[in-house]
Amino acid sequence: MIEKTDELTDEILDLAGDPTKPGSWKRRGLVLGAVQSRKTSTYLALFNKAADAGYRLFILLAGNTEVLRQQTQVRVDEAFIGRGPST
Repeated sequence: MIEKTDELTDEILDLAGDPTKPGSWKRRGLVLGAVQSRKTSTYLALFNKAADAGYRLFILLAGNTEVLRQQTQVRVDEAFIGRGPST
C-alpha cells in the first residue's frame, strides 16, 4: 500500500507543474473518492511531497460539518505538521 501511494502521488505531482518555474501558470487539483478509499492519506502524502518540491499553498475543503473539519484538522496536523492533538 505504501509503495502504491508513493507511485500514485508521484504521478499526480508530475501533473501539477514545477513550482520553481518563473512566471505564472494555472494548475489545480482535486482529490475525490468514495468513503474509506484512502483519500485523506493520499492527499496528505501529496501535500508533503508538494511541500518538498516547493509548493507553498494548499487549500483543503474538509467536509460539511464541524466534526468532519476537526477530524481532518487533526489528521493534517499529525501528518503534515508533525503535531498531535495534545501538543
